[in-house]
Amino acid sequence: MEGRTRVNGRSRKLSSRDFLLAIFAAAMLTLAFPRFDLELLAFVALVPLLVALEGLNARQGAWLGYVFGLHWNIFLLYWLSPATTTGFICAVIYLALYGALFGFLYVAARRYGRLPAIVCAPVLWVAVEWLRSVGYLAFPWGFLAHTQYKWNLLIQVADVAGTWPVSLAVASVNALLYYILRNYKDVATWLRAGGAAAGLLAALCLYGALARVTPDEGPPIRVAVLQPNIDQDVKWDPAYRDETMRVLFELSYEAKREGAELIIWPETATPFYLFENNHYRELIYAAAEDMDVYLVTGTVDRKPRPNLVRGWDDYRYNAAALITPTRSVAGYYAKVRLVPFGEHIPWEADLPAITETIFADSGDFTPGPGWNVIGTKVYDFGCLICYEVIFPGISRTYARRGADFLVNITNEAWFGRTNAPYQTLASAAFRAVEERSWLVRAANTGVTCFIDPNGRVVRKSKIYVRRQLTDNVYRRRYLTFYARHGDWFAYLVAAAAALISGWTAFSVGRRYWPLRRRKAGH
Repeated sequence: MEGRTRVNGRSRKLSSRDFLLAIFAAAMLTLAFPRFDLELLAFVALVPLLVALEGLNARQGAWLGYVFGLHWNIFLLYWLSPATTTGFICAVIYLALYGALFGFLYVAARRYGRLPAIVCAPVLWVAVEWLRSVGYLAFPWGFLAHTQYKWNLLIQVADVAGTWPVSLAVASVNALLYYILRNYKDVATWLRAGGAAAGLLAALCLYGALARVTPDEGPPIRVAVLQPNIDQDVKWDPAYRDETMRVLFELSYEAKREGAELIIWPETATPFYLFENNHYRELIYAAAEDMDVYLVTGTVDRKPRPNLVRGWDDYRYNAAALITPTRSVAGYYAKVRLVPFGEHIPWEADLPAITETIFADSGDFTPGPGWNVIGTKVYDFGCLICYEVIFPGISRTYARRGADFLVNITNEAWFGRTNAPYQTLASAAFRAVEERSWLVRAANTGVTCFIDPNGRVVRKSKIYVRRQLTDNVYRRRYLTFYARHGDWFAYLVAAAAALISGWTAFSVGRRYWPLRRRKAGH
């Protein structure tokens, strides 16, 4: 790597040391996430990357940022590979571009805009996180904030501004430590930067201490979440359906003996078209009537469509249905936010050659019509299917539409005994705080759990065990500031990043335009 730039009159090469530091930063940052849960590493993990970026030009910064992003996403998302190797490769190549964008903008702001790292590093990092969360290919996964989901005081600010202030605080501490490292002989620097880091975290924790709510006020709702632990290799085998239903009924009756009034089965718990299978549908109706409970089950559904796509002549839905004790369906929700290239192929009509070859084994589900609240005459809830729980806008929509609590049904058996269920759990904790709502998860193989409105996981299962959890949840009592106003904080950070980029562009133009005019003979 022989790229050169000029820094204070000296040459600067992009060296193997820089790449090692970037990869080291990626490894440290990964260890801060669940299930490693070495969350303190998140406050120092970016320092090696900032050191490696020091003195480079913008093009080199983009390249080094891409190397960092590539390794980080490989380390963080390795669990995606067994489920979809093609999807894993595409995901890490695509997501690494955000690392390149950060490297480019940061180096440009430092070198050409002459802006301090303690300002531009945290602002640009969080702005790039926000960019990753918008659009059809949005993937708000692996945010700095998610590393801190167990630091309960720190994350309470999410009810005002979502995950963004926590990510900004973590990135800011990294920038302050980098500032100390560059001036480590100066005691005043230690005092200023150390005091700023401590003050920032203390302020957030003080807010957290004041903002936490009492999670068990009001009349309780007795809810059970089931973890049937059905092996993915046999889940869709018709010969195994009777055994699947036996397990679900057995766990449901156990939950009923513990007083459950609402029993929640996981995503696609019924591995068949429920509304077309009279035999099993009647068994489920009879069980709900016999136990006198409401029952939520994940299922698949389909409706005819006029045209043939990839050999299929129907619309298919990843859905959830609410069965009543009176043998009827009281609510229905079809998943809206589908996994790109997993459950749904974007632009499949425009790119048939690709969708019918590279992604031939991918699902072809249809997005549901919208995020509708479902429930009984006594309470309502919002249903998040699988990875919909990582999108705060969905939970926010449910809260504004009157949901009393949140339900997340999922099947993470696709990913085996990996970090994936725990990383999802970290996102789910923030959804609970953002809406000050109870959130319950029913996962086929785990993690099945109850999360209170303060983001504390009050009960959870181990993965790959067969069990049910029954406990009380309580109605959400008010609409939070974040529910009302959304990602206002992220927009401010994005605006600040735009100002930084604008100032950088202006500085470049002011520096190089006179040189070009002189060369042109003006």
